[in-house]
Amino acid sequence: MPGCTAYLSPAAAYWLGVGFTGTQTWEIAIPFVPGVSGESFYLQRSVYVPGYNPGWLVFTNALAGTVGL
Repeated sequence: MPGCTAYLSPAAAYWLGVGFTGTQTWEIAIPFVPGVSGESFYLQRSVYVPGYNPGWLVFTNALAGTVGL
């Protein structure tokens, strides 16, 4: 899409609405399994913006993280 970069392909997608404050919180439980420690994860968000571009979506920057126990 013009003006946007999708850094990730959608391996999993979740619809997360926005509250009255204009913010949104997402929590996910990570099990206490030592084998998960050190695993990497990547996130990127799209935002619905009607009329901004032909797809009506704007993408955030990408985020990389590492699970630590």
